[in-house]
Amino acid sequence: MPPTSRAEDRREQILDEAMRLFLEHGVQNVSTRDIARAVGIRQPSLYAHFNSRDDIAIKLSERAFAQLSERMSAAASSTGTP
Repeated sequence: MPPTSRAEDRREQILDEAMRLFLEHGVQNVSTRDIARAVGIRQPSLYAHFNSRDDIAIKLSERAFAQLSERMSAAASSTGTP
């Protein structure tokens, strides 16, 4: 796996914290300010990575779908029962 940049690491940290907060409080009850605070950055810094809370939610959905797709592909290509 290639090395990641600080920006990529920060994006992943934002996504991880957003997921935790969304699961704990619900998407509609979490603001970008809440996410930024959980990451330890200011809200304007969060906007350097994502346009909105909805943008973050979409990226989380895409990430979850990619993980599911990888698991399904692995299961389909494996021999025996999963």
